[in-house]
Amino acid sequence: MKLTKSLIMTVVALAIFSNFAKATDSVHIKPDYTLKVTGQSLPTPNEFVFEIRIKHTNPSVTVFNYAGAQYFFNFNNTIANGGTLAYGYVSGAGDSSDLPVNFRPRNPQIFDNGNGTSQLRLAVNTFLVRATVISFLQLLQMELKFAK
Repeated sequence: MKLTKSLIMTVVALAIFSNFAKATDSVHIKPDYTLKVTGQSLPTPNEFVFEIRIKHTNPSVTVFNYAGAQYFFNFNNTIANGGTLAYGYVSGAGDSSDLPVNFRPRNPQIFDNGNGTSQLRLAVNTFLVRATVISFLQLLQMELKFAK
């Protein structure tokens, strides 16, 4: 009887502790964010420019630590109209990102999916030990150029 009473008290104590820990621990609450492609423009007939932006949408509840990411965009490769495509960071715009250099995706490339579509790819950079806290930033300015 004494053992049963001890086990019941232990279970009750653990239940109370786990509820308390869950309610006060913001580390385990997932941050919400929006990830958008914005600022689409055609500065010349052979150039498409866009931005990748991210915004932390619940900053009063969580901290958003950004360590790294990779970005893939599918598109119909007939837009090349028989020419070639080049994909890279916007040139001549100064710094094309609000991210520290070590956090930026790298190696922009175009991958042919083999089915009439292609994919613009940005590879994840090496993860660092410490992430950066963000609320809103322009991740990257990218450009897709068409050449005949």
